[in-house]
Amino acid sequence: MALGSIILQGSGVSGMLEHTFGSAQAGPLNPEYRIAARVIYTLLFFLAYDFGRFLAHSLLHDLPWLWEFHKVHHSAEVLTPLTAARVHPIDLAIMACVPALLTGALSWCFHRWVDAGMEFYTFLGMHALLWTFGLLDNLRHWQVWISYGGALNRWLISPAHHQLHHSAEREHWGCNRGFELAIWDRLYGTLRVPPDQQLKLRFGLGDDTDGRWRSVGRLYFWPFGLLARRIRRRARQPAAREAGQTNLA
Repeated sequence: MALGSIILQGSGVSGMLEHTFGSAQAGPLNPEYRIAARVIYTLLFFLAYDFGRFLAHSLLHDLPWLWEFHKVHHSAEVLTPLTAARVHPIDLAIMACVPALLTGALSWCFHRWVDAGMEFYTFLGMHALLWTFGLLDNLRHWQVWISYGGALNRWLISPAHHQLHHSAEREHWGCNRGFELAIWDRLYGTLRVPPDQQLKLRFGLGDDTDGRWRSVGRLYFWPFGLLARRIRRRARQPAAREAGQTNLA
């Protein structure tokens, strides 16, 4: 999901909060404080946006019914920059809504209590920090091993981190869910620091469905079938337990 679209949705969330809880109460800051406040707002927006994407990504991995849709992205057996667009619409919606909610709430709070007219720093019309980090984002889905080294790899997500995230090896499943900062994975226990030397990795889901996600129909409609199968299986479990208890009685 494009950053501009998420920022627009975040503005909508901020507007809804303003309509519900009241408009901005803070007036403009004194000039000597405005630069510091704008820097703080830029940093906080970056943190909220990055954490929102980590949170959304974790929901896609940890909630079984959402994982059925995120499988589309992880079914790629070869990584190229186009893999970033190999995403189910449900996946896109989750990845857009969660950071929009967090950045929208942050903007409403900042405009209400700090400075009603405050904006974050931009470069070429985009959030300055996210534009900077975005320079390497296209290399996440590319089989070029770029590691930031031992110290930085514990704080920043490199393209090598994301290659481990796409690894079909069970030991790597669900690791390195962050996008820019590694701190969220460190706190959540999902950080796997890549070595400086490239690893020989196999990409894909690592299950018996690898190689079967190669048609548009499969990519868009199979997740709904897998979800329905999961729901039916869940519905049969209480009945099976009840039947077992009856037989024991």
